[in-house]
Amino acid sequence: MIVWSKPAATSNMYKLHRIINQDLNRGQNLKFQINNVYPTWDFGGRKSLVLSSMGMLGGRGSGNVLAYLFLATATLSIVSALVFFVLNRVFPRPLGDLEHFGWHKFED
Repeated sequence: MIVWSKPAATSNMYKLHRIINQDLNRGQNLKFQINNVYPTWDFGGRKSLVLSSMGMLGGRGSGNVLAYLFLATATLSIVSALVFFVLNRVFPRPLGDLEHFGWHKFED
């Protein structure tokens, strides 16, 4: 299985190794066995163990900010489209109407 074929976007890279499919309690002791199969000291790298939780919008703790920004942008876009649609229906402007352009008003 090749999991390192895609380069990381940042210098900090995370690789999903396992998923724990059971609830963990606060203060519960966990035991991990880590084998150094791929040495990282040649290029100054380091390894860490990161436990994170996954929510509806993603994982890694406060990393949901980007997902909330996407949802807010989509909501703002839909609301703006609806407002402009209603304004166009209430105050229609015929195509090719030049009275709203400033350069047309100054012609003699």
